Amino acid sequence: VWRSPSRSARGSLQQARQARQAGDYARAEQLAAAAVQRNPALGEAVLLAARCAALQKDYDRAVLHLDALKSDDPEELLQASLLNGEWSFRELARLSEAERAFRKALRLDPHNLAAHRGLAELLATCARSREAIPSILQIIRRDPNTDLLILLLREEGAIANRELLNKARRNAPDDPAPLIGMAWHAASEGDHERALEMLQTAVSLDPEHEAAQLALGREWLALSRYDQLLNWYRDLPVKPVERAEFWILRGELAENFKQPQAAIRCYWEASRISPELDRPFLRLIALLKSEGRTETAQRFASRLQELLRCLLYTSPSPRDRTRSR
Repeated sequence: VWRSPSRSARGSLQQARQARQAGDYARAEQLAAAAVQRNPALGEAVLLAARCAALQKDYDRAVLHLDALKSDDPEELLQASLLNGEWSFRELARLSEAERAFRKALRLDPHNLAAHRGLAELLATCARSREAIPSILQIIRRDPNTDLLILLLREEGAIANRELLNKARRNAPDDPAPLIGMAWHAASEGDHERALEMLQTAVSLDPEHEAAQLALGREWLALSRYDQLLNWYRDLPVKPVERAEFWILRGELAENFKQPQAAIRCYWEASRISPELDRPFLRLIALLKSEGRTETAQRFASRLQELLRCLLYTSPSPRDRTRSR
């Protein structure tokens, strides 16, 4: 008796659901994979096969199942991206792959809390907390008691997870992402030369990786090596003009070479791109006053006070945290 591939695939999928419910994850995975072979557009079967592989702790195979997804259903694409992000981040320590997955999920659903949380934690683990601020703000609006709030209050903060960074370095030696986090830990302990070495390696792996380049620029600045910082700026393959950090570094460089007007322009650009950062406002206020532009300086001072009030208002007190529990 002839059976259509679609009907056969649906039958295998139903059997796979029953096997999973019975706790036979290996059998469920086989049946779901068979359903995908018969009907590659059957996204539910792809997701089921991936989840069953993950339940058996084989996350590499789980991600491979997700790669077979041919569905154009937005919800199935979103679920696949979230699963890929979580498994690549927390289980496989493939950080750049996880970042791409979380960002894809946010393109599909810009308000998805799981994607924002995953991306924020990943970026903070890699000492890229400034990049995580938009996601942290999204999370705070939904959960004012989140522990991620401290990263918003500390622009240079990071989530300390050296074990994950070391695992990521082993698992993906061509990925610059873990090196940025490892360099942050080295610099925080005073070993700036080691941090510099790691960041130079990261940039050599991917010269167009903006976060790695900006971290390298910050390290030259931390060491007060302004000539190297100037060379770094000149040699950048792509100028990340929509990144506040880029303008802050340019501002510091201009100040060092006694160019206050250029520095003011740079800090203004930084404040425009990331109005939640206080560093550009502090430098703008000081430079404008030194140039005799006190009225303009006062406007920026008022803006900084508003920013600080917002942060203090957003931050729950320990008593509020206790009450919320």
